[in-house]
Amino acid sequence: MSGDLEQFNAHQQDTSNRGTALVKAILLIAGGALTVSIGTFAKNDSPQMMGAVKILLQLSWFGLIGAILLLVTSLVIIIARDYSFGERWRIARRNKRPIEKEVIVWVEVMIWGAALFGYILFVLGMLGLAVVAASVVGPA
Repeated sequence: MSGDLEQFNAHQQDTSNRGTALVKAILLIAGGALTVSIGTFAKNDSPQMMGAVKILLQLSWFGLIGAILLLVTSLVIIIARDYSFGERWRIARRNKRPIEKEVIVWVEVMIWGAALFGYILFVLGMLGLAVVAASVVGPA
């Protein structure tokens, strides 16, 4: 049984590390894309764009900002959930009682909802920037 528990804990740690690495990568890419695109298109001598392309650019920026905010929010909720669990565990150990291991479903739904919606906004924002860049460059 102890081996199973150690394997489970190692699996959970690996999953957590992969999730954290993915969020860091998305935050880095989204932040970089925002910085470069805003720096490029907010200048006085920026490329001229038609109305729909300009709107797509703005929506892409909002998508990337939304992705950043939602992914950070999901991390904050995870930290709050784990802190709460740690406090319940500490109290249970002090009182020599078993820990309550219930899963608070609405918290899990918030974490997954924020993370998945953030990921979708990230993908849409990056695709929007790609379309804007391709339209500014023009046909080959």
